[in-house]
Amino acid sequence: MSEESNAGGGEDDKSPSTLAAAGTSRGFKLTEVQLATDNFTDGVVIGQGGFGKVYKGFMVVDGDSVEVAIKRLNPRSRQGAREFLTEIEMLSRFRHRFLVSLIGYCDEPAEMILVYDYMPCGTLADHLHKPGKNLRVPLPWSRRLWICICAARGLDYLHTGTSVQPDRAIHRDVKSSNILLDDNWDAKISDFGLSRLGPEDQAYSHVSTEIKGTFGYMDPEYSLTRRLTRKSDVYAFGVVMLEALCGRPAVDLSTDEEQWGLAGWAQNCITEGRVEQIIDPNLREEIKPDCLTEFAQIANQCLHRLPKKRPTMSEVVVRLEFALALQDGKDSAIIIRPTKMTISRKMQHYIFGSSSTSEKHIELPCGPVSVKQIIKATHNFSTKMAIGKGGFGIVYKAQLHGQVVAVTKLSSPSKDKLEEFNTKVHTLSSLKHENLVQLFGAYCGKELHLLIYECMEHNSIAEALFETRSSLKLDWKTRCEICLGIAKGLKYLYEESGLKIVHRDIKAQNILLGETDGNLKAKISHFGLAMLCDEGNEIMVRRVAGTSGHLAPEYAMRGILSHKADVYSFGVLLLEIVCGKSNAISRPNQETVYLLNM
Repeated sequence: MSEESNAGGGEDDKSPSTLAAAGTSRGFKLTEVQLATDNFTDGVVIGQGGFGKVYKGFMVVDGDSVEVAIKRLNPRSRQGAREFLTEIEMLSRFRHRFLVSLIGYCDEPAEMILVYDYMPCGTLADHLHKPGKNLRVPLPWSRRLWICICAARGLDYLHTGTSVQPDRAIHRDVKSSNILLDDNWDAKISDFGLSRLGPEDQAYSHVSTEIKGTFGYMDPEYSLTRRLTRKSDVYAFGVVMLEALCGRPAVDLSTDEEQWGLAGWAQNCITEGRVEQIIDPNLREEIKPDCLTEFAQIANQCLHRLPKKRPTMSEVVVRLEFALALQDGKDSAIIIRPTKMTISRKMQHYIFGSSSTSEKHIELPCGPVSVKQIIKATHNFSTKMAIGKGGFGIVYKAQLHGQVVAVTKLSSPSKDKLEEFNTKVHTLSSLKHENLVQLFGAYCGKELHLLIYECMEHNSIAEALFETRSSLKLDWKTRCEICLGIAKGLKYLYEESGLKIVHRDIKAQNILLGETDGNLKAKISHFGLAMLCDEGNEIMVRRVAGTSGHLAPEYAMRGILSHKADVYSFGVLLLEIVCGKSNAISRPNQETVYLLNM
């Protein structure tokens, strides 16, 4: 029989003060808590469960009066004591915008009290399943989608950690009643009493534990084997997504027997193409068809019977962001013309691949183009048509219906590479900025995978700066305008796109030059190495990628990645633009010399 693994050592070694020492939680006196709750009067109770009661009150924190939620655990519950310690440990280790914040605790004799930031909009479950309570109106679809994105980001942080907080965690009780909502409708994951620190190597590694969680949300594989993985949280999150879509609880015994369990019933409807039947009636006129299709596919994949077939939470975040872009009517620029605002069935075919030969056309701004036409235009991807190489593969120049485009052909299409390709297509499709090279279309077949971009008139600034034979000469004013354009593009990627994208390979060769009204315009290109990095966080990567001489030291030596890595690379690029020389200067029979060291 499996033994339950402890999250941070033996229970005897734990105390609230030692567990909270690494974080910013503080200890409160019982008298302070009693004052805030009017001595635990029922008049300020805002929630109640098996753990005890939750009270609303005000407490003085760092000299300010702060509105708080106070959870008083039932002291007679032995399990409650364990969960009390685990909650303090987890929320002292993990701090994130989309996790509930633990302000402090009280552990005076016979008391187990936790103090949190107060969430004025209640729980997701309240709004989905108790819409009439306190005159609540049903949540609109765009708000439900945003709440799912927030919760997914919080779970992704738990699962992946950061360089500052390298631990990983498995929540083990993801459900709509544990997703709290602040006054901006940002979602916060809460209730970490069942959480476990998870294995750091990969998503499929597991810890053995006794089975705990909530019926209707539990991963079937976990229930059968007691093998708890991060994919168990992914399964539960898939159920939460269905709750948001259907407006129904995870378990509803008031319905027909076949509909008691939301996950099984909804999965059958999605698989059989009857997704319209499961939509919350309040949403039928709100959800755009393409957003609905994407959202339902994500939820269905989260609920896959085999944990290894489920996406990671990082992948879920990207695809939910994509679904939001579809709902908001943002230009997807994948398989459709930029003027259209929806994604067709054809687009899904090209993203996810198919053996069908009936739809092998990509809708570009110049008109529909067949894959055969692309192959012909690149002379069957001849080296004579190659104009560069990026993170995905070789880039070819092609003329289609009179328009010159750049075609990237994915090299070495391994399973991991294909997953990265699909994720990048979803990510790049929502990007549109005057200082980014625009993605026109994408194709993903059985053996051929293509990205089609706009083609720039003057290639890269590397050619203009470093090659004496270049006819393009850059005066000081033009160089300053180029630098400003690159900075605007980077600002958009991380601050304005909503996706927090780190490019990872900013260099002169990846800055292309186009012309607008006779003026040169810099455009960032080659997103094959790009990654998502949540605001204010660093991530630890297993494989450092980029260009030697342009990598930030903390990234190159320790694998610590944040948007500041792009800032460092941009600094190197600025130096190259000012000096007109490459950072790496090779000399015959001598070591490479770097501008930064001169």
